[in-house]
Amino acid sequence: MVYKVKVEKLRRRLLKYKESQLLYIRAYNIPFDNNLIERDLRMIKNKTKILGGFRTVEGAKEFASSMSVIKTSIKRKINPLGSIRDIFDDKELLGYQG
Repeated sequence: MVYKVKVEKLRRRLLKYKESQLLYIRAYNIPFDNNLIERDLRMIKNKTKILGGFRTVEGAKEFASSMSVIKTSIKRKINPLGSIRDIFDDKELLGYQG
């Protein structure tokens, strides 16, 4: 009986979101999986496993900010070192003026 309930919930969800279920077939800029996000999160998980976590919340925030700049630069095919240099030179970063 539990199996039938789960199947029915899945069926309703697929019907509700049928337009977006296979959107990646029509829109080539949409990935068909979320492996990129999972890989980005895995880096943080490995850091917490190897080092036991961050010493402070501020340290975790700094790490996240730094990795955000680096990963965004890589995804936009920009040299990460150049992006970091631009931050210190107070230049426009990744198309945003801050």
